[in-house]
Amino acid sequence: GSSDVCSSDLLAATICVGGLWHHLRWNYFPRDDLGLFTTEANQPVCVQAVVLSHPKLRPAPPINPLRAIRLGPMSETVVEIEQVRDGQTWRHAAGLCKLRIAGEAADIQAGDRLLIFAKLGRQPPILNPGQYDWKRAERGERRNCELYCTEPECVSILQPKTSRGLSRWKDNFRKWCARWLQHYVGPDASG
Repeated sequence: GSSDVCSSDLLAATICVGGLWHHLRWNYFPRDDLGLFTTEANQPVCVQAVVLSHPKLRPAPPINPLRAIRLGPMSETVVEIEQVRDGQTWRHAAGLCKLRIAGEAADIQAGDRLLIFAKLGRQPPILNPGQYDWKRAERGERRNCELYCTEPECVSILQPKTSRGLSRWKDNFRKWCARWLQHYVGPDASG
């Protein structure tokens, strides 16, 4: 009866709204999104950003004789860009960005406002059929670029988060658990 028609109309409307939401989320970014001005070639940049989660320390990959440069441990987090430096002037910028720091970024916590000197780039497109598409995965998370710091000293805290909210407590607990795991399991298996 009429309840079947209402149910099918409701289902069709829900599917249309979901499709519109996906289209807007995938294709439309703010005009000042830093990722829209990023190339695949890394370029030096200075930005101010807010940390969205406590950095996770990734252990150094195993030694590979095919890799010319040995990689060390890497800290990773996601930041929300606020400003980018253009010469002597700070310009408003926006967007989410993955921040990777060579080494351990022990002092950084969620909510901290940072000054970052880094290399700015974006994920390269896939080169081989069947290869995992990192660029597509990052875009799905609304991140069109990434920052890479060669040293932990390239990142400084401009303003620590002052409130002791639930997110800060969760980050502190996560950090304690990660240290505990690394201590008792070992750095190679703790990741």
